[in-house]
Parts: sequence; structure tokens; C-alpha cells
Amino acid sequence: NKAYNNSRLANMLFSLELARKLNEHNISTSSISSHLGWTKISNNSNKFTRLCASIFGQSIKSGVLPTLDAVLLKNVKNGDYFFPNKFGIYGKPQKKNILETASKLKISRQLWSLSEELTKIVYKF
Repeated sequence: NKAYNNSRLANMLFSLELARKLNEHNISTSSISSHLGWTKISNNSNKFTRLCASIFGQSIKSGVLPTLDAVLLKNVKNGDYFFPNKFGIYGKPQKKNILETASKLKISRQLWSLSEELTKIVYKF
């Protein structure tokens, strides 16, 4: 769904801009995508959603692993992104630093500025 994908992209871009801003103060951030998969919500969904969750879903224990890696690993760097290794939706967590690649994008700065404008909240770093 386009709206869902755009919201995920916006969250990632916002996180990257935050990482850039906090890096100037020696504070690191990382992002995660956990995709828990099969939950009670899936049980109450339509047949297609249940089928997809049964094929691509994972347990809550497996889904939380990217979060645990982001918090507990010693080699986490500013801008690291933790996500499942199978198509980004299931499997063991993997790590990729996307800050350097994404720093070339002006859109994260534009999103940050728009967020400040719309919320009328400006953060001083």
C-alpha cells in the first residue's frame, strides 16, 4: 500500500536527519524494522492477510531481534539500520549503515523542516 510505504520512508528519513543532527553532539541513533508477523491481529484478518502472515510472518521472539541488536550490540554506529534479512520482512536481523548514502539526499532535511513548520516545534541542536 502506497500510504504505508510512504510513511515508512518518512520515518526513515526523519530518523536519518535526527542521526545527522545528534552526531554533532556525539549522540548516536539507529533505526529498526522489526516485522513481527504472526500475532493476534493476524488471526482476526482476512484470509489473504492470514496466508501472507503464515508464509512470511515470524514469531514475536524473532521479530524483536532487530530491536535487541540495535540496543545491545557493541559495534552499533550512528545511522545503522537493523532489519530482517529475508526481503526485509522476516529472518535473522542484519545491519546496514545508510547514513552516508542517505546524507546525499536533501529530502530528509526538507522533511525535518516541514515537520517543524507544521508542528510549530523547532528543536535547537
